[in-house]
Amino acid sequence: MSSRVVGHGTCPKCGRSGSLVLKKLGGNVYIYFKHGSRWCYIGPVGSVDMDELLRDVELEPYHNFTTKFTEYLSKLLDEARLRLGAQLMIGLALTVSAYGLATGGAKYSSIILTLAGLSALLFASLLATYESGLAKEFATRC
Repeated sequence: MSSRVVGHGTCPKCGRSGSLVLKKLGGNVYIYFKHGSRWCYIGPVGSVDMDELLRDVELEPYHNFTTKFTEYLSKLLDEARLRLGAQLMIGLALTVSAYGLATGGAKYSSIILTLAGLSALLFASLLATYESGLAKEFATRC
């Protein structure tokens, strides 16, 4: 079990101030708010409205959040076995979203970096998937 504080803000369940924590348990990532010794369970990453949750949270340096989120996204991509075209479209959407937020000023800088990091991860995954497919095709021909 690993856990990481990714930000500080107001808990959506009890309204108290606390730390936003991502916990990895059994291969899944769950969201909690910690208030001293008390914990509030928010839910699994895939079923929580992250936009609503992150609106009132001051994030820690971006690498903390992107590390856990990219691990979760990589797991989803592996499980879903997305086609190359779908991966490309998602990567382009993340890049365009980051560009759109960049026009909003410095207050969105951590979100912009997160989106740019996710799109880079997705494009790297796309290239690796494509190259592994070419390698398999080449091996069957030889």
